[in-house]
Amino acid sequence: MASILISRTHGPSQKLIVCAAMAAMNLLFLLYLHFAYHEIVEDLDEALKREMATHPENIVANMDAQA
Repeated sequence: MASILISRTHGPSQKLIVCAAMAAMNLLFLLYLHFAYHEIVEDLDEALKREMATHPENIVANMDAQA
């Protein structure tokens, strides 16, 4: 991606700015995905623990049916 941006940018200082901005945006997006993933996993873990605490027989029955 950086090579495409470098080839289409004229000045050397603009190339550095564009590539730095692209790298920063990419890193921020990866951080967003990382923490969003952990948030989703924590929510699923809480939901499964709550379900297991209230209806443990349903969880075991569903596991047996799937196997």
